Amino acid sequence: MTLAVGTTFFVTNFGWCGLAWTGSGVCAATLPCESREQAERQLGRNLQYAGITGADWSLLPTAGTRDAQKWCEGYFRGEVHAPGFELDLGHMTGFQRRACAALLEIQRGQVRSYGHLAQALGMPRAPRAAGTACARNPLPVIVPCHRVVRSSGSAGGFAGGPELKRRMLELEGVRLSAAS
Repeated sequence: MTLAVGTTFFVTNFGWCGLAWTGSGVCAATLPCESREQAERQLGRNLQYAGITGADWSLLPTAGTRDAQKWCEGYFRGEVHAPGFELDLGHMTGFQRRACAALLEIQRGQVRSYGHLAQALGMPRAPRAAGTACARNPLPVIVPCHRVVRSSGSAGGFAGGPELKRRMLELEGVRLSAAS
């Protein structure tokens, strides 16, 4: 069975972003990119991370997807709003869904270490697995993997690079050490 999916691409203050959705909600998103083409490639990769490999690209935007786009645009302008749209995590593995739930607990203006995330996932000796969950997050920005840093307080890894991670955290009022 082929899954019906829709996509949209738009420009924010930080660059091109993309969203994908199913009939159940937003299932993938991108970090800001320099071009629409880069956003398209990143969205394709993130759909795979979400467990969606075959799709019928027929879905039109819904009120929820328009709300998700407005939320993303507002986020990159520094606006503070809780996401008011549905997420579709149903195609992910159980571990990915648990990681998303743990990441969603990290509030704006807060950071947690990879070790803390591993603890929250019930895997206290597996911070690398927590890091992999962040690296393969199909909903970056919405599911805030950028709020996870090294135990030293430095930025750590990030799909968009450490400078984008720093900029996003600064937008939320978090300053990382200069050596990060």
